[in-house]
Amino acid sequence: MIVFKSSPSNPRALWICNLFASLTMFGLLRTVFVRWPATVVKCLAGVALLMIVVFYINVIRTQKRLWDEEQEIERQMAESETGTVYRDYTIAMSKLTLLHPVNAHWRTTLHINSYNDFYPGDKVFAVVPPVLESLTAEMVDWMERSSNGDHDSHERPGFPAKLSGGADVFAYGDELIMPDRRMTMTYWTGTETEVASRGIKCDYECADGRRFDSMESVQIRFRTRDGRSLIYIAPCHVKVTGPYKSVSYVETPSN
Repeated sequence: MIVFKSSPSNPRALWICNLFASLTMFGLLRTVFVRWPATVVKCLAGVALLMIVVFYINVIRTQKRLWDEEQEIERQMAESETGTVYRDYTIAMSKLTLLHPVNAHWRTTLHINSYNDFYPGDKVFAVVPPVLESLTAEMVDWMERSSNGDHDSHERPGFPAKLSGGADVFAYGDELIMPDRRMTMTYWTGTETEVASRGIKCDYECADGRRFDSMESVQIRFRTRDGRSLIYIAPCHVKVTGPYKSVSYVETPSN
């Protein structure tokens, strides 16, 4: 209960909550169960300690795997001419970790925007699904014409398909993209700054009939192999998957 009540207010200090919860638990073993035989109390304490140790061994092992994955991503970014990396990476966490490891930070606006701010230049640092690597300059031009209502924007086989919903969103395979546009965030100082990613809320209608309304999502700017800029829309919840029928979205206030 200490962890549950305290973690939402200050998640970065969650380890302190765990510490106090452990101290409280061991204190209860000595006070509430003091009338129990000493052997029983020692066994309970031993089991409790073992559960904590086993739990954190799994957490540390998982975090180390994520760390190794991140090192590989950053190596690929350094080698990429555009800064964009096309690959899959760990998003969903095992429930056995109780969401302790830091994961999916390439779908987190703070991480993406900070990384692009700290390493300025012509590159756009992003991690997007491998299927987007096959996008060409001709496809990007076609998307821009379609968004502008050009008469030559009829659907073409193998090209991104424009979805209904009025949001200029295109489906390419099971992924969502849109033409590049200016993205801004307003920080606590009141300053509006152009960023490489921002949060939005999307209404998704999938091809199989599933609907997800007002789902947290992220717009992420990336570069194609030809150096053209596009925006990838990443749902924040793993249950939202393509193929999609229609998508609409609204920007979320950021500060």
